Amino acid sequence: MDPRNILSSIKKHNPTNVSISRDVYNLQQKIKNKKKFGDTPMQVLENVLHSQWYVYYTWEDPETNVLEDIFFCHPKSYCWWRAFPHVLMMDVTYKTNQYRLPFIQIVGVTSTHQTFSIAHAFVSKEREENYAWVLEMAKSMLNKCMEPRVIITDRDLVVMSACRKVFPEAAKYLCRLHIDENIAKHCKASFSDAD
Repeated sequence: MDPRNILSSIKKHNPTNVSISRDVYNLQQKIKNKKKFGDTPMQVLENVLHSQWYVYYTWEDPETNVLEDIFFCHPKSYCWWRAFPHVLMMDVTYKTNQYRLPFIQIVGVTSTHQTFSIAHAFVSKEREENYAWVLEMAKSMLNKCMEPRVIITDRDLVVMSACRKVFPEAAKYLCRLHIDENIAKHCKASFSDAD
């Protein structure tokens, strides 16, 4: 529950209470930290995925046994991916989460042109082998004859190379949103406001 709503409820029951939203937030954090005491953030994530029946895979460095990458798929997304394996869109966000890890989102498209999340992954490095591993995990959830016919990515050359390696038969396209953003970013100076 949002700290603001909790505080509102507390003030309703006890109008003389002098707590602020930050107090509620801090208490929530203490409770969360107690629940995960002794576990690393990756262990906490893995426990949540296991308890919620997610399909998930992990990759550990064979030399150090340190968890490097984690791939996860909601049970409903698993069913949708198997029903609609024709289009795969992949995007990677870099260093936007608190752990500063690349976060991969894989999206599919239904026969009615609705998008759905297929899976997500955190990877330790921005290398082709890490992205190929993620794509292999997505591929492993399909039957042998089921593969995407179209793959859409931004112009990340490492991601594009991993897609070619794992799904060589699929047609590869660039995302129109990313193309539009790049045109606006790089060509805007060439046009006047009147144009």
